[in-house]
Amino acid sequence: MQDIVGDIAVFKHPVQECDLRAAADRFFAARPGVKVIALKTSGMSGPGRQSSHIVVAGENRLHTTHKEYGIQTKVHVSDAFFSQRMAAERHRISSLVEEGDRVLILFAGCGPLACMVAKRTSAAETVCIESNSAAFQCLLESRTLNKIDPLRMPCFLADVRDFPTLPTHVGAGLVHSAQRARLPTYTRLVIPRPKIEPEATYLDIVLQVADVRKGAMIHYYDFATQEEISTGAPRTLSLLESTCKAAGWKIVGTPSIFRASGAAIGIKLYRICVDFRVLPDNLE
Repeated sequence: MQDIVGDIAVFKHPVQECDLRAAADRFFAARPGVKVIALKTSGMSGPGRQSSHIVVAGENRLHTTHKEYGIQTKVHVSDAFFSQRMAAERHRISSLVEEGDRVLILFAGCGPLACMVAKRTSAAETVCIESNSAAFQCLLESRTLNKIDPLRMPCFLADVRDFPTLPTHVGAGLVHSAQRARLPTYTRLVIPRPKIEPEATYLDIVLQVADVRKGAMIHYYDFATQEEISTGAPRTLSLLESTCKAAGWKIVGTPSIFRASGAAIGIKLYRICVDFRVLPDNLE
């Protein structure tokens, strides 16, 4: 199995390094846009969602610029999580953004979704949170590559749990927390939850900064079996409903469930996205 990220072809085990080296010339001839052949030697691990790769052939580097839907993303395939298989899902989310939306993206990574929203929509602001310093550097470079005003796309190098207490960005930039007049609130919240923390929803974090007047649209990512997807992901929906209720919010309307990518994540496990709207309990 292979993924093409920018001009890097990434192969995964059980492909053998010696087989890749032997086939490198033929592969480069068949894919003239590919400049590097890399072999993934370990899966993602740690809070930074990092993995290990070795360069098998071509230029000796693991960084590249990936392009999708007219957006450029700076990627380091080992040091930062990036999935080109989520391209259609990122486009779906960006197409839902409404004029004036204040968008908050947790685990923003290298910034493919954030840049798409900031560059292609009429969102008032797209705020990114990322704790992996290597991914954060890619995020900043992606913002520059796409010529996005930093004031329209503020980026924070921080743990998502710390976001509600970070210095506030209001209008012209960062304002020290002691000077802030109000905590910014968001109308659209994206939670691409990592697999490494299966019990954490992060809703308790984002609901602290959700718009209490208009409510908020949430795009929540989870992992589910095909059987769970076929029956409407009851485990995920029950968890979301109870977590919102405990925080003083309620889900309004019927949540929509999407398979975020076609390929399985692990053994018979798929990444899904649940789109749902929330309002404070005291609003109708």
